[in-house]
Amino acid sequence: MFKWNDTQDFMDAVFTPLDHTFIMQKAWEVDASGLEKKQREEQVVYDLQVVEEKCQKVSARKEKVNAQQRHLESLELITSTEKIGGLCIVDLDDQLDLLQALKADLEIPKKSKHGNKPKKQGHLTKAYKQYIQDVPAPRATHIPSLHTSSANVDVTVSAFYEDDDEDEVDES
Repeated sequence: MFKWNDTQDFMDAVFTPLDHTFIMQKAWEVDASGLEKKQREEQVVYDLQVVEEKCQKVSARKEKVNAQQRHLESLELITSTEKIGGLCIVDLDDQLDLLQALKADLEIPKKSKHGNKPKKQGHLTKAYKQYIQDVPAPRATHIPSLHTSSANVDVTVSAFYEDDDEDEVDES
């Protein structure tokens, strides 16, 4: 700091040896009092407190996201656009959130832009139709089961070793 405002040049020009001694004594007193050490310790405690608060905020945000995710997982997606008219505002919001979670590239406006109930119904109808178009319908696939005759298969450990013993006996 003394280089910024030319304090050292001022001290060299004006101070006498007694002034230098007096200033040094005052500096030693301040250092000996431990004020700087105490201030550093208080700063460390404060910094740790700030870190703890930030960790709590982060964990609270994560818990909120997890709770919202659990809520969305508990919802069932509507099966047709005819059911949209019977939904209340909260259910409309839930369905829009669910569609957004299922397919992120749907053109669903932010909640602040949803507007009143008829607008939400329109957004949900549009998003549902887009979702149905983009997501292929599940196909009915038949996977033939593999049937094995249990009479021909002996899978016990003793049977495995018995077969080896029989082979050894036949060789001699």
